[in-house]
Amino acid sequence: QQLAGINAVFYYSVSIFESVGLSTMSAKFANLGVGILSLFMCSWTPYLMGRFNRRTLSLLSCSGCAVSLLCLTLVMYFKDAVFWFGYVCIVTILLYVAFFQVGIGPIPYFIGSELFEISPRPAAMALGSLSSWGCNFLIGMLFPALQTIWGAFVFLPCVITCVALTLLVRFYLPETQGRDVTHVAALVSNGFKSKVT
Repeated sequence: QQLAGINAVFYYSVSIFESVGLSTMSAKFANLGVGILSLFMCSWTPYLMGRFNRRTLSLLSCSGCAVSLLCLTLVMYFKDAVFWFGYVCIVTILLYVAFFQVGIGPIPYFIGSELFEISPRPAAMALGSLSSWGCNFLIGMLFPALQTIWGAFVFLPCVITCVALTLLVRFYLPETQGRDVTHVAALVSNGFKSKVT
């Protein structure tokens, strides 16, 4: 979840917007827009979770995030060639946040309770939380240095992560909505050899 780059966007969006030519004031307003969109999307998440299955939302989210971040990378790379790419940068980040909030954002927080039976569930949820906060820390601390070194390509590892997540969801994440946890746990009991439906 965190390696998909969301906190790099939330923590450093003002500097990202400034790097593509927006003024400081415009960058701050764009950042405010990102926060408002995130709040709006979060308010719709409970409705979406009840209406659509987890796999569909996860696939849409992961693939949408990958495409949005790839577009953001291209916009950042070609920012000097087209003067209005600063505004395209805003659109790509808004799209990224919208895609993130419909799947990658909320689903990891509860999917463990739908994948694991009662006895391994606490350990699984604890490991998930540890990895989430650990990656959050790494992104928060390393992103500015990586942005200096890699420049426009700083989000490519996040694109790769989103593509990998898309494949992981497509081939290994079973649908959990409305299913008994015992049935779901049996579906994933063979790890990467499991056949999911």
